[in-house]
Amino acid sequence: MDGRTVSQWNLELWRQACDPCITDGNGANARSIYATENVMASGNDSHFKLRRPCENCPFLKVGAIELAPGRLDGIVDALVKDDRGTFHCHKTVHNERTGGEWDGDGNYVASGQESMCAGAMIYLEKLGCPTVGMRLGRVLGLYDPDRLRPAFADVIDPRDRQRENRDDEIRKRRAEEGRD
Repeated sequence: MDGRTVSQWNLELWRQACDPCITDGNGANARSIYATENVMASGNDSHFKLRRPCENCPFLKVGAIELAPGRLDGIVDALVKDDRGTFHCHKTVHNERTGGEWDGDGNYVASGQESMCAGAMIYLEKLGCPTVGMRLGRVLGLYDPDRLRPAFADVIDPRDRQRENRDDEIRKRRAEEGRD
């Protein structure tokens, strides 16, 4: 060993493997905004503290906030395609106590106190694609997916979304062919 403690090794592993980022308005990854090292170094486990989706979480089957067409698909695609990312709960981003700041270019700069969206975590667990951060959080004892299980039934199912998307594509193709 080179004199580093296990905690320092874990922090270095986290830094190398997990540089979470949020997505921009189109669902594409924006610049890195989550100060992972601050969370790990301070012992702050706020990133995984949520156990249930908020009342208007975009991942809810009922009562979800209305998003622009394709936005939820963009969020999911970004999380699945780049499993180093995260999706912060909007209630922790837009919050005086936990939220970060917006820079002059309109990019969000995280405070390090934000939490990952519980709906997104549940969706990714249902899909079998937890992010690198979720997997490392599990190993390091910062994240326990069993705490989310009571809310699994409230969150949209990946298979249903895939079916809806497929059906939308079929309807679109038929309309283009004049067979509505």
